[in-house]
Amino acid sequence: MLDLILKGMDGIEAAEQIHDRFDVPVVYVTASLDEERLEKTKVTEPYGYITKPFEDMELRPVIEMALQRHKLEKALRESESQYRSIFDSATDSFLIFDTDGNIVEANIQACKMYGYPYRELIKLSGKDIVHRDYCHLFEQFKRDVQRTGEFHAESVDVRKDGTTFDIEVRGTLFNYKYKPHLLAVIRDIFERKQMEEKQRLFSHAVDSSIDGLAMGDLEGRITYVNDAFVRMFGYSREELIGNEIAFIYLADQLPKLEKALKATMDGGWIGELVARRKNGELFPIAITSSLITDDEGNPIAHMASHQDISELKKKKNKELELFNRLTVGRELKMIERKKEINALLEDPGKEPRYEILGES
Repeated sequence: MLDLILKGMDGIEAAEQIHDRFDVPVVYVTASLDEERLEKTKVTEPYGYITKPFEDMELRPVIEMALQRHKLEKALRESESQYRSIFDSATDSFLIFDTDGNIVEANIQACKMYGYPYRELIKLSGKDIVHRDYCHLFEQFKRDVQRTGEFHAESVDVRKDGTTFDIEVRGTLFNYKYKPHLLAVIRDIFERKQMEEKQRLFSHAVDSSIDGLAMGDLEGRITYVNDAFVRMFGYSREELIGNEIAFIYLADQLPKLEKALKATMDGGWIGELVARRKNGELFPIAITSSLITDDEGNPIAHMASHQDISELKKKKNKELELFNRLTVGRELKMIERKKEINALLEDPGKEPRYEILGES
């Protein structure tokens, strides 16, 4: 309790010092309180007033109320401090909007993401940081959060320097300073978008490959096949995935397949096997297999490229057959000529059937 009039000091000045130096609630005691003095006391945030003269019984409720209010406010400050600590330590950007879409609060990550100092950011409207082509989504964000209490979308926002970036935003209704507000949790998904694009291009390249590509787990079960593999073997994707890779080979090929899988675990394998299509047809395939590892270098899967070399084998067989015929023909001619030469040697007067070049 503090009297407004103190010897040698004004009570309001004393209350200011108490307020600045100690966490102690102040209740003013005064004989009279005009409007001007009342306004001055508000700066010190008093917890109550008692007018002189007063009875002792009047003090207790005023003091108890002051202490209770002080206790609640202290708890509230601690809670706000914890909230602020969590708010500012979040890796996502947090923005709080009023129901008109104006930014009223932002965490540290939001300031970094958008490139604005805190004081500038909380003076902006949401439309100031949203790309003009996506302003309709911001309007939807305001409507959905106020109507249903939630919102989720991907959008494009704009930094202070004018650069744009992809974001994912989740919205919810939020009670801030005793009034309904809109909380937006925003994540920069630029890297994720790049990764998705790379995966899309890789998937397109794999599916467009003329070679049959297949992936399998470390137990030898098929986990992925491309369109070329499906066409090559005649099975549907559903029939292939989940089966052991061995089921597309005859029993006599399994020892070589086991060696191929073991070599793949050691880094890779290149070779040929005879496979079987769904219709039972056997055909030769050239295989190049490799091991897939995670970021730590641990093996997680096999991948293999399969090329149907039936036509290549046929072409080589034809070439070999032609080569053999030509070779045999030459050898037969040589044998015939040797016989003629021998006959001439035995009978020098006999006329040869051919001319020996270089003889005069």
